[in-house]
Amino acid sequence: MVEGSVDAKLIEMQETKKEIISAAMDDREVLSKLSLDEVMRLFGEVAYDQNSKPFILVDDEEELRSKKPPRPRA
Repeated sequence: MVEGSVDAKLIEMQETKKEIISAAMDDREVLSKLSLDEVMRLFGEVAYDQNSKPFILVDDEEELRSKKPPRPRA
């Protein structure tokens, strides 16, 4: 794998998430120190609605099955 490549960065992000989740499961104190945004990011990309409330962006399973390109996000 090429250092600094997108693949390397994705693997690094996955490892970081694994470490945070593992630590949180082992020690509730770690979980209590994470912000809501940080916890939400463990599950996917976070976006905010017009009222500044966060939500997790998820893939549309039906859209993935039909192999259509994803809809543009506003």
